[in-house]
Amino acid sequence: MMADDRQPYTFGWILACLSLGNSYLDAERVAVAYGIAIAGGSLATGLAAALVRPWGWYALLLYGPSSIVAATLYFAHFGKGPSIGDLIPMLLFLLWIVLVSGYFYRRRAMFGARWRWKALEHRFPRLAGPESYEGPPPGFRGLSTRNRLLFLVVVLVIMGLGLARR
Repeated sequence: MMADDRQPYTFGWILACLSLGNSYLDAERVAVAYGIAIAGGSLATGLAAALVRPWGWYALLLYGPSSIVAATLYFAHFGKGPSIGDLIPMLLFLLWIVLVSGYFYRRRAMFGARWRWKALEHRFPRLAGPESYEGPPPGFRGLSTRNRLLFLVVVLVIMGLGLARR
């Protein structure tokens, strides 16, 4: 892929808004420790997607494996094993994790991260993404004041809708 290829970041902003909007503690619906872990994971994912820094790229790549661990711990803690009715949501969840991981892996240069998974890139060359990023400053710092305010309003609306559902 050439260095001047532009990669949109729309999905990254959607994930940032949803993650930050859901980063409040819902202790009434789940165990407190599990709720803290979910809220903390949502906060970390949202900040990593919004700030677009090298550490954020690594955090977003850990999103998938940590989500699988969280789901496993949830089933173990509440003593409810997955049933056949959980099969489709679990498959959709795994598809979501693959899509999120692939999306952010391709944006390695945008985040300024250096590590690469050479074997994976050799097997799936389209996953590699560009070698360098030469666009506007990525992330929250690259937004105009109007778009920063819009981002914050969207996050607060999502958070308000989540709290109103309680």
